[in-house]
Amino acid sequence: MQGNPAEERVLRAKYFDWCSARVAERFLRLSPDQIYELAQQEKREPAEQRTAVGSAGGVGIRGANGGDGATSARAGGWTPRAPMAEGASYWMMVSRVSEVLARDLALPSFEDWRVAYLHTPDQFDTELLGLWREAV
Repeated sequence: MQGNPAEERVLRAKYFDWCSARVAERFLRLSPDQIYELAQQEKREPAEQRTAVGSAGGVGIRGANGGDGATSARAGGWTPRAPMAEGASYWMMVSRVSEVLARDLALPSFEDWRVAYLHTPDQFDTELLGLWREAV
C-alpha cells in the first residue's frame, strides 16, 4: 500500500526514528558490564541465532550502524560478519550492542508499524527523538 512518495518518505523516517529511540532507551539502561557482555555475545552465538527477526524490523537500526557491526546488509536479509576482535574500538562495541538490542527487542516491520502509526499517530509521535526531520 503505497501512497504519496513524500508521505511515505516521512513515515519511513519516523519509523527509523522510533526504532532508534527504542534501542537507545534500552541501551541507556545497561551497565558498562552489560554492554561489554552483549558486545561479546556475537562471538558465542551460532550464526543461525544472529539472523534478523522480521522482514524489515531491524533494517533501519542495523543499517544505520555503519560498517563495523556484526552484520552486513544484503538484499533480503542480513549475513553474519567476523566476530569482534579483542581490543575492538568503542564504536564497534556500540554498534554490536545496538544490533543485539535491535534483534532482541523484536521491533515491528515497517508495514506493521505503519498500520499502527496511521491508526494512532499521537502515541508514536511522543516517542520520537526528532531525528526523522533530518531525513526528509
